[in-house]
Amino acid sequence: MIRRVVAIMAVLIAARCVLAVAPEAPCGPIRISEVCWGGRPEDPGAEWVELVNTTDDPVDLDGWRLVSSDGSPDIALSGTIFPVDPASPARGYFLLERNSDDAVPGVAADLIYSGALNDRGEILFLYDSAQNLVDTANALPKSSEAPPWAAGTNAHGVPPCRSMERIAPCLDDAPTAWATCPPIGEDATLGGPGTPRRQNRASNLSPEAFFRVDPPSPAPGRAARFDATGSSDESGWIDRYVWDFGDGTTETGPAVTSHTYALPGRYEASLAVVDDQGAVAHARQWIDVALSRPPVADFSVRSLSGRRELFTLDRLRFQDESSDEETEVAAWSWSFGDGASTSAQHPEHTYVRPGRYTVSLTVADEQGDQGVQTESLRIANRPPAAAFSFGPSCPSQGEAILLDASPSTDADGSIVSYAWDFEADGSADLVSPDPIAALPWDRGGDVSIALVVTDDVGDRSLPFARTIYVNHAPTAQFSTSATAVDDGETVAFLDCSYDSDGKVEAWRWEFGDGHSESAVSPAHVYEEAGTYTVTLSVTDDGGASHATARPISVRNAPPQATVSAPVAEGDTGYAFTLDAGASIDPSPRGRIARYEWDYDGNGTYDESTSSAVVRH
Repeated sequence: MIRRVVAIMAVLIAARCVLAVAPEAPCGPIRISEVCWGGRPEDPGAEWVELVNTTDDPVDLDGWRLVSSDGSPDIALSGTIFPVDPASPARGYFLLERNSDDAVPGVAADLIYSGALNDRGEILFLYDSAQNLVDTANALPKSSEAPPWAAGTNAHGVPPCRSMERIAPCLDDAPTAWATCPPIGEDATLGGPGTPRRQNRASNLSPEAFFRVDPPSPAPGRAARFDATGSSDESGWIDRYVWDFGDGTTETGPAVTSHTYALPGRYEASLAVVDDQGAVAHARQWIDVALSRPPVADFSVRSLSGRRELFTLDRLRFQDESSDEETEVAAWSWSFGDGASTSAQHPEHTYVRPGRYTVSLTVADEQGDQGVQTESLRIANRPPAAAFSFGPSCPSQGEAILLDASPSTDADGSIVSYAWDFEADGSADLVSPDPIAALPWDRGGDVSIALVVTDDVGDRSLPFARTIYVNHAPTAQFSTSATAVDDGETVAFLDCSYDSDGKVEAWRWEFGDGHSESAVSPAHVYEEAGTYTVTLSVTDDGGASHATARPISVRNAPPQATVSAPVAEGDTGYAFTLDAGASIDPSPRGRIARYEWDYDGNGTYDESTSSAVVRH
């Protein structure tokens, strides 16, 4: 990492004077808790320093100063640092981040500073507002130069990106008071470069032990599950779990295990958890092992619709009525016979297919004993519901009306037949297994259509009827001011469209060159030669449309030549300048590409140039 020296010479001289006689700092109210000069792998310049409050009161840092032995950084502190609060891990710490608040991603800085720390080692001095020395970091008394860092990443980057942590806040500044921030787990890349705004990882916290037993009171010969996943270690990780089941059996290993007690009785089970640094925590609880009678499973069923008969799609309430003479029913397991299940005590369930289903309820008490009850239910079929849509939304005379019965539903089965009544006389005109039907209609006005559907068990729906109005389509017509024009010339278009049972309300002109217009009778200019197809689409007040088209021929307009000669008379052999720069191409996208010159006016071109100016 490249260090930038930003301190002025006066500060450097003062720092060197302090270094020459480095006094021992007392255990002041504020201590330097952690120093990270190695940054992060992706940002070696992401340096930071952490202070900690060792008192029970807030400390005002206004006027305080943190300065390095080489003068950079030299930081004027401000703000308040509160006491450490175990209930709030970030409280009690003051974080200084270099250059920006991004030095420690996700952790807000209390102060931003500038100036780099030296990888080879520096001494940090902390002064209070009266300029009394309160603390140092990495100082060796009576040393004339800064020693290497006592811990953390060294000048060679080993270990990579690790901070130097104070093992305990009030330890005097000495090489033995500092430790390299240990990683999380065996992977040295985990855990980040340090512990900003929280307790140093080098100051190990004891783990917390906790476990559950399921069932809480197992029967003899029946396995109980012992689960210690609720144990935790804030400052590291749990290395092993040591179980003592209270019946002379012990086990070391996983957080979750099982154990079977052979005889009834009362056993004290205990758990010891050991963290990665050897700290131990214990948890104990009594286990009552006794013989028991199984619970009696029972239940009732009713429909929330209020009907006595049970139908598909009805919400059914399954009421648990189980009991246990010795203890409480602790668990319920329902199987509804259609593949669905639940562990709720009073569940609700809906059957989507008719039929007969066997419902089973299994209950278990606190000792793990079980009882089972079954009942056969008959679920009746729900009739289908007919519905259809049609298109277009406003059909025109002579146009086929597309009927779509796909919106018809049969929630507990499938629809197998569609019966259409096109005359609304109660008799089917078309019966088909296909939900799609096309109805040619050659009359304007209203037409009434009804649909009845039949499901896969033979139940028929009620009729579903709709009245459709058939609209007369408009006729699109137009005339043009010309059918052959030059490019750049304006063409006028005159709308001649009409609608026999309404009026034309919308016009859409497509001029064939990528341009369009919605005016009634527009004008248009073609910018390039070619043959274009002009299309007019009109829409009437009923939404019906009609289109017509005709071609327009567009010619390339010829250029207009102009030549001038600044000198119009001269002797034989004189080089005249001829300038055709005023010539133009009237085509909107055209340009003059070549100049043909006839110098003697005999009708034969003597020279062809790409330049508008020649000499002859």
